[in-house]
Amino acid sequence: MANWPAPRIHAWDSLLKARAIENMAYCIGVDRMGTDPNGHEYPGQSAAYDPFGHTLAYSETEGVLPLCLHLDFIAKARQDFPFLEDRDSFSLLEKQ
Repeated sequence: MANWPAPRIHAWDSLLKARAIENMAYCIGVDRMGTDPNGHEYPGQSAAYDPFGHTLAYSETEGVLPLCLHLDFIAKARQDFPFLEDRDSFSLLEKQ
C-alpha cells in the first residue's frame, strides 16, 4: 500500500521494478487513488512485477487485478542467476 502523488509516480513505478530485480522476487505495489483534502492527486498506479522487472499486472483504475504467482518460477530464476552468492561475508563485532 502506498500514497505516491502524481508528480512522483514515475519514481514509484521505477522503485517497484527495482525491488523486484534486486531481490529476485515478485513485487506488488498498490497506490491510492483520488484527491486528498490538500488537493494532492493520486493516480492509483498499481502494478506487479516478476523477478526480472517484467510487468505482470498494471492498472490506473479502481478494481481487482487477478494474478497468479509461481514459486517454481522464482526458484528457477534464482538458480539461473545465483545473486546471493555475490554478497559479502561479514560478522558483527560485539560492543565492549
